[in-house]
Formats: sequence, C-alpha cells, structure tokens
Amino acid sequence: MFDVELYKGRPALKLPYNAGDDPRSAARSFLRLNDVDERYLDTVSNYIRSQTARCSQQPASPAAAAVPGSDMVTGLSPPSSHTQYL
Repeated sequence: MFDVELYKGRPALKLPYNAGDDPRSAARSFLRLNDVDERYLDTVSNYIRSQTARCSQQPASPAAAAVPGSDMVTGLSPPSSHTQYL
C-alpha cells in the first residue's frame, strides 16, 4: 500500500499494491478510481516498479521530481513513510 498525495496540502490517497500484482494494472485502477488523467499511467506504474524493486533491496529514500507541464504534484510514499514527488 502506497500513500499518494495528488495535490499539495490535500489528504493522501491509498494506492493498493501487492507483490505479484501488475504495476500497470494497479496504476490504471488507481487513476480511474480517483479521476486522474490516464496520461499519468506511465509515471505511476514506473513509480510502483521502482519502489517495489527498491523495497526488495533496501529501504526507500526520499526524492523529488516535478510533473512536467502540470500544477499537479503526485507524491507517492512507500510504507516507510518517506514521500516522493513525481
């Protein structure tokens, strides 16, 4: 389960994910459930892949990146409570 902050200052949403799930399907379901444009599909699915790979190797560390051309900030937090903005 990842905490996802779609907009700064708003409550985080939950992105359910279990080991073995398809990252792209999980991202698509999350985007649809929360009425987020599908253009963020690659961003969210790549984040899931990177975090699940990182979790199997070591604890995640915080990082930041802007979403190009948008005022939307997608902060995705692995269970370790660090926030990563995409």
